[in-house]
Amino acid sequence: MADMPSNFEDALAELAKIVQLLERGQPTLEESLAEFERGVMLLQFCRQQLESADRRILELVDIDDQGRATLKPFTHQATADKAETPTPSRKSKKLSKESAPSPSNDEPDLFGS
Repeated sequence: MADMPSNFEDALAELAKIVQLLERGQPTLEESLAEFERGVMLLQFCRQQLESADRRILELVDIDDQGRATLKPFTHQATADKAETPTPSRKSKKLSKESAPSPSNDEPDLFGS
């Protein structure tokens, strides 16, 4: 069995070559099955790489309750731990007049309420 590529781009390029080869229909049945198996492994590798990047982005950039962007340090978790950890929402949190925090006595009322 061939080694896995060292990065997402190499895996994706190899996967594209396998798809082209299989679409031409020239390999034997055994060769096609071997290429298909390799393609499935590459697809899993690419999916893991994308999920990891997505988790990093969600952890590094977040929106706090006041609508400000915040940065949090990335902490890598094992795949088994991932199932127990809720994924942050991708929806941006925009402040509206209704959801804005009430001003304290020291702050001016910007919304005139």
